[in-house]
Amino acid sequence: MFRVDRRLFAHFDWLLLILLLLICGMALFNLYSASYPPKPWGTPPYLKQGYFFLMGFAAIVIILSFDYQELHFWNYFFYGIVILLLVAILIIGKTVGGAQRWMNLGFFNLQPSELAKLMLVITLASYYSRKEVTDGYTIRQLFVPILLTAIPF
Repeated sequence: MFRVDRRLFAHFDWLLLILLLLICGMALFNLYSASYPPKPWGTPPYLKQGYFFLMGFAAIVIILSFDYQELHFWNYFFYGIVILLLVAILIIGKTVGGAQRWMNLGFFNLQPSELAKLMLVITLASYYSRKEVTDGYTIRQLFVPILLTAIPF
């Protein structure tokens, strides 16, 4: 069963959520007023954007309920998956605008380079948090972070 830690609600920034909802509401209102009258076919832009906002809020809830300390253990595994996705782009990538950067997954297109940016930050943060350095890093100690950064490029 999925359990949510009550401390998440005790330390949650409710003002930030209210401001985010206000900004999303204003954006939907602007899209509605800019796209009126509605077309007889297709989904109106404000409704599509509303769906994206709902997916974003669902992602926020999932991310907040995840214990980020577990990333310390899983980050190299996810980093490896992202590297495999970047290699897969060379084989099955979709060319858009002259660049082969997208992977067609049927219901949406994925750009693995965006995931690579996120995983690189998480992986480097995990690497540096494990090292106790007081006088700064030497070139030899920076070899692994440089290698981790160079692999996706």
